[in-house]
Amino acid sequence: MLEKIIAAHGTADGGRKVVRAEREESEDFLQQAGVNIYELKPEQKKLWVEAVKPINDKLVAAIGGEARRIYGLAREGRKKFRAQAR
Repeated sequence: MLEKIIAAHGTADGGRKVVRAEREESEDFLQQAGVNIYELKPEQKKLWVEAVKPINDKLVAAIGGEARRIYGLAREGRKKFRAQAR
């Protein structure tokens, strides 16, 4: 099954390259439009993640329905992907 997904969508490494290129293009466009872009330092990023973490539960609760189950599946998939990518 994994081979079929990779054949259809490419590898994670290939996907990362595409996303990085799109990000650079978007940042260039925004900077040319006068938008300031700030890169967070690792400690700032950690604080940001901790600050917004409670929002996920509030958002899932507000959506209702199957949102909690789907969010759980997405988190589990992300864990498996990270473990595989290492």
